[in-house]
Amino acid sequence: MLNNDPRAQLVDVRSIAEWEFCRRAGFVRGRPPGALVEWQQFPSMAPNPDFVAQTSGALAAAGAAQETPVLFLCRSGGRSRAAAIAMARAGYFQFVQMLRGLRRRS
Repeated sequence: MLNNDPRAQLVDVRSIAEWEFCRRAGFVRGRPPGALVEWQQFPSMAPNPDFVAQTSGALAAAGAAQETPVLFLCRSGGRSRAAAIAMARAGYFQFVQMLRGLRRRS
């Protein structure tokens, strides 16, 4: 989707500590996120009270409007789902929640 729609934006909602670990370990590849906005703040993992304002600001700075497709990314899907719900309440309406693929063991 990011390659096929230049308007699409990726918002990584993992903690900055998680993102830095993944970057250093070589797990972050491809197009970098349009925004890295913690849903929960490290190290307490308390909810980020400014998430909607920070995300809205980052999307606006990237030229995104409320109808721009936005992809949310986290490690397991829980935070990205919550982030999409919060942004929907703020008036954004095109979301994709990126889920990690599960592999069946043989």
